[in-house]
Amino acid sequence: MLTGRAADKLTFTAIYLAVAVLVVWGAGRLVNFAIDVGFYRDYLSPWELCLVEMRYKPVKWPPFTQDHPVGYMQSVVGLMKANGLHLPRSNTRHDFIYRLAKFGADAAPLLLVLHANRIDIFGLPRTTFDRLDRFIDGRMDPGDGDFTGRLSRDQITMIGAWRI
Repeated sequence: MLTGRAADKLTFTAIYLAVAVLVVWGAGRLVNFAIDVGFYRDYLSPWELCLVEMRYKPVKWPPFTQDHPVGYMQSVVGLMKANGLHLPRSNTRHDFIYRLAKFGADAAPLLLVLHANRIDIFGLPRTTFDRLDRFIDGRMDPGDGDFTGRLSRDQITMIGAWRI
């Protein structure tokens, strides 16, 4: 049988623990939202602008090879730099690979593959994909709108396609 004093201590300990868990969970979600917003605003949107600028330049896009997307993107980045475009800064040594480090999860390397009228993004976490879909299309629907996508082979990450 618990005394009244012991019951009070246990009750308040449980309440404080629940509040602490709720605060940490809410802070993690808020931090992850801020990371996704920064990724979209500071990295993806400038790539969109570069792609739009490339439309107004007389350039011949390199042929796309599905087996070697990194080599293709190195050619595209070289072409863009040769045409005077300033590419957004990446947090890796390649301009087209971005390392997305979210709170409570392993860092996800994202690969951007640019085409004349779209940007493909490989390796997106599901929550980031949903947020990008909401930012770009205004609603979450992976099969409709300018930002569409599908599950990748690993059945964990998403492949996003942003039609520009």
